[in-house]
Amino acid sequence: MRSQIMHVLLIEDDPQDVELVQHALEEQTHRLHLHHVKQLKDGMDYLNKAHIDVILLDADLPDAQSPESFRKVCESVSDIPVVVLTSLDDDDMAVDAVRRGAQDYIVKDQIDPRMVYRVLCHAIERHQMRRTMEALVLLDELTTLYNRRGFLSFIEQHIKLAERKEKRFLFFLADVDGLKHINDEYGHAAGDKALTQIAGVLKSVFRESDVVARIGGDEFAVLVLDAGMEAVQSLKKRLLEQLKKCNSAEQESYTLSLSSGFSAYSPEESRPLKELMVEADEMLYQEKHQKRKR
Repeated sequence: MRSQIMHVLLIEDDPQDVELVQHALEEQTHRLHLHHVKQLKDGMDYLNKAHIDVILLDADLPDAQSPESFRKVCESVSDIPVVVLTSLDDDDMAVDAVRRGAQDYIVKDQIDPRMVYRVLCHAIERHQMRRTMEALVLLDELTTLYNRRGFLSFIEQHIKLAERKEKRFLFFLADVDGLKHINDEYGHAAGDKALTQIAGVLKSVFRESDVVARIGGDEFAVLVLDAGMEAVQSLKKRLLEQLKKCNSAEQESYTLSLSSGFSAYSPEESRPLKELMVEADEMLYQEKHQKRKR
């Protein structure tokens, strides 16, 4: 981080406090770039336009004073660490802000140039470390994809991000056909191998930026970012091609097959996660039913 330019967003409406922060960071201009807006709403809009590494947020803003509003800020920018700027007599409030998601706080009357830069660096490092540790408990041990807990956590973050940035996404649900038969006929080691092969197929079909997960025994889900229903046929074609390629290359006693369903989210028609999952599951069930009939 320190070898790169740190981008700091200062959200502060008091000109004297803005000047105070600017003065404290003026010796670090070769290491950081300070962006400034006066209101919380402007700050949220600014995040859609620029890359920001850490937010320096004034606790006395009219629209960020209540604990509930501050909690919502931290949730909506969960990918960016927040450091609170507070007055000396607001120490209890600052501690409460840390409990609600802020990485640290700085008392305005105690600002010192070296301290401010150090606090910002440590906030970024702790935030990255926390996200790494959280990821370890959010991964499926067998496939190394996200597990159900991890996927639901990430998809809720992305829904908030999609609402904020007015982005679309696809919700993809898939079920491994005949996994019980593979386990019964060839053993659970073969079943585990089939699941890891499916995980590899999904990784090859979807982009690195998409969120791929194993959410149940034989169930997989993918959050396909910035895509709508017009992408479904292309994705299903690539999925069939990769399954065929995998079956041909591995030459196992079993044949890998998936049934799948999609649902779409758009900012014009915001829908809850539960509704998206039900719609995708219904499409998956219809496909599986048709296969059984054949």
